[in-house]
Amino acid sequence: MTVSEKSVQPAFRTPVAQSAVPVDFRMVDFDEYQAAPVSVLAELHSRILPTSPLVRLGHRFMEKFYYNVLPKGGLIFGAIAYVNETPAAFIVATHDSSGFIRSAIRHFWLRMAYECGMSLITNPSVLKVVPEAVSLMKARLAEWRHRSKDSVPKFKAPIPHGGEILSIGTLPDYQTPKFHRETKLNLAHELLNFAVNRLQDSGTKVIRCVVDADNKPAQFFYHCRGWRRESAPDSGWKVPVVEFALRNE
Repeated sequence: MTVSEKSVQPAFRTPVAQSAVPVDFRMVDFDEYQAAPVSVLAELHSRILPTSPLVRLGHRFMEKFYYNVLPKGGLIFGAIAYVNETPAAFIVATHDSSGFIRSAIRHFWLRMAYECGMSLITNPSVLKVVPEAVSLMKARLAEWRHRSKDSVPKFKAPIPHGGEILSIGTLPDYQTPKFHRETKLNLAHELLNFAVNRLQDSGTKVIRCVVDADNKPAQFFYHCRGWRRESAPDSGWKVPVVEFALRNE
């Protein structure tokens, strides 16, 4: 899959080690100031993480709501890694791990309900995903209420309790030993550094991520980069998960 020059601007380049083969590498970020390339993100997310609840809610929900409304609302941000003009990997993060779902429901509930309804009309199989999606949202809301008990009562808005890496993934062709050897590129590493630096530069002290309990390569990836496994609250996920955290306190 390739994209037009218009859809990948503006971009920023990251210095990498000298490649053994010619390669053009750049990352394109998205947030409340720079619109996300929603079709590219939806395609990458679907190909790399096909079993995630978000993917099973359908391309329409991802393009019309998740990757459209939430970045514009400042609730999520991220970046796409391009290799020779081809989108190869992506990352999505939030500054408010326990509160971004609450904020999304509070401010965009009508749009969310509409897009869920349209997804059901166009793809009735989405109905099977609704219970899991509701369980995940309830778990996040319960976590926000629990952590907000420590907030000063005079604050009416939730105080962010840390950031989170919500999704990260690389297409298989770009994570082979041959690709790493020839290009000196580790796309997941570059994307994670981008998100962590942005979160920490904004004052975030704790960054978390949730990983499937049987995904040993992902757990090894975080452990090797200084993340530590911690006790995870009731996450609402259908499958067993573990939580990792990076603390800068």
